[in-house]
Amino acid sequence: MATDLSAALEHHQHGRLEQAAGLYQLVLAGNPDDPEALHLLGVLLHQAGAHARAVEFIGRAVALEPGVAAWHSNLAEAYRALGRHAEAAACCRAALALVPNHPGALNNLGLALLDQDDSAAALAHFRAALRLEPDFALACNNLGNALREQGDTAGAVEHFRRALRLDPRLAEAHSNLGQLLLEQQDLREALAHCCEAVRLRPHFAEAHCNLGNVLRERGSLEEARACYAESLRLRPDPTVCNNLGQALQEEGKLDEALAWYRRGLELDPNAVRIHCNLASALAEQEDCVQARACYETALRLDPNSAEAHNGLGWLSHEQGRFDEAQARYRQALRLKPDLAVAYCNLGTLKEELGELEGAEGCFRTALRHDRRHAGAHARLATLLRGKLSDADRPIPTWPRGSGRPCTSGWPRCSMPGGPTPRPQSTCGRPTPSAWRSGAGAARDTTPRSMRVSSAG
Repeated sequence: MATDLSAALEHHQHGRLEQAAGLYQLVLAGNPDDPEALHLLGVLLHQAGAHARAVEFIGRAVALEPGVAAWHSNLAEAYRALGRHAEAAACCRAALALVPNHPGALNNLGLALLDQDDSAAALAHFRAALRLEPDFALACNNLGNALREQGDTAGAVEHFRRALRLDPRLAEAHSNLGQLLLEQQDLREALAHCCEAVRLRPHFAEAHCNLGNVLRERGSLEEARACYAESLRLRPDPTVCNNLGQALQEEGKLDEALAWYRRGLELDPNAVRIHCNLASALAEQEDCVQARACYETALRLDPNSAEAHNGLGWLSHEQGRFDEAQARYRQALRLKPDLAVAYCNLGTLKEELGELEGAEGCFRTALRHDRRHAGAHARLATLLRGKLSDADRPIPTWPRGSGRPCTSGWPRCSMPGGPTPRPQSTCGRPTPSAWRSGAGAARDTTPRSMRVSSAG
């Protein structure tokens, strides 16, 4: 049996999972309580996506031999994959009680804490893992994710780059760095890293999605859609459904976009941003009643959704209820002071009310927050009629896709998950002389930052 286990482990280490699984099962047929075989088969099942069965097998191994720290740590990862984060954290703490300076358990505990939105505690554990093992590329990548969630973009970039210096083949770090560079509008380097992530791991669903995000930002919508479709083939995910819907909406394929938004909501009925994007597509089809209902659903789920307040403001604006529209825009900006699309919409409202100085101020503020906001450039150009300084002239990289004037601007992505608004359109299409910014939908161009666990 020892020979079978050694052969199984060799197959496992070389990625021949089917052969390895057969040999592990052969060992267990002879001895159902072989803890090593139970543990290794559980790890294989976790790698294959059968997380519930992984918990069963690794849990049996831990019950038979509770003194192996790495097994507790691996059980934590199987629990984490099932979304059972408290149990994952408890397993990591059990591992650390056995071996207090176990870098892998510290890294995995950091992941469990990050999943529970405790980024400060997660940071402490990733840093502790790196103090013990300075060349721990996985922990360095995960520290980058934690820094990103705390808003430290420079620190995140630094740690993703450090992870790649330690392990140039770490696909997760390539994909994470590529997405972050996309958010900084460094499209060339972002594309290189996302392509490398897909090359290194062709079956890595998140990497295909992030590559789709970069291609979409470059205006290559057909290629972006292909990447999203491949990501969904590998692993259905509501955020990727949303991204595919947005790419289709940008091409004017509204019926297809609606279908993907609705598919995303089947997978995650509480996805506020997808409700907002569904509303935007319905508004573009001039179904303002259903659009309003979708925005209101988003607000029931999250009363602090700036995008939903802005979208409702846009609908009220279109219906001539200016006081209500202005109140909604201002509420959106109280909740999210850098929401460029809301400044643009508020500026358009002020312009229509004859408050031209205030309108100009809103358009300029929108551009301070998003230099690429086409709607704000267009409105400012119309307002000033040829009096723009060079600094105010529209930059040449306009959003592409629908073939009509840009009716919306969008805040750039922020992760994880995130991560992130996109065009929401008008209730009725504006004429060129009345370009507005639209509702400002949530653009989830970051399905997630890729976090990496440590196998025992």
